[in-house]
Amino acid sequence: MLGWGEYGVEAYGTSCTLKWTENRGFVTLMLISCIIFPVIIMKFCYGGVYLYLRRHCKAFRTDRSKMGINVRKREGYLIKMAFMMCCAFMLTWTPYAVVSFWAAYGDPNSIPVRLTLVSVLIAKTSTIWNPLIYFVLNKKFRPHIRFCLQNLFRNETNAQDRRTRSSWFFCNSRSSMTSSL
Repeated sequence: MLGWGEYGVEAYGTSCTLKWTENRGFVTLMLISCIIFPVIIMKFCYGGVYLYLRRHCKAFRTDRSKMGINVRKREGYLIKMAFMMCCAFMLTWTPYAVVSFWAAYGDPNSIPVRLTLVSVLIAKTSTIWNPLIYFVLNKKFRPHIRFCLQNLFRNETNAQDRRTRSSWFFCNSRSSMTSSL
């Protein structure tokens, strides 16, 4: 950012990242703009969705008909998904933020190399959590997940079957998917 920050090799030596030890103001700005602001924006937006659902679906919540029950289920589904996505973001980026702050404001030599590695790896998993949360919470996908996991971890007694069949075949086979539904 206009010569304010620099790149350098991570402590474990396999990738490059921003040099957290050089400029405390830059680290603080990155923490605020890349972690704190996104969390505030997520909470504000998801809170707005929640309030909108509460206000506009009030009549349906008291309705005991099938339509009222469906509205309540959808509302609960959206609230769960939004909460889990916010938590996933915070859980994946907080370790990295803590290590970065520790490097900038503390003694960077006292940070264990494994801790920096683990925090970076956890932060890199942040891209997969939103699709996974949606996939797991979606009722249409649950039977397929269950079927694939059962076949993946199935304990087969015949060693020949283990060599010739794979869980990938079971998860992608159209005939086995339709027979499980």
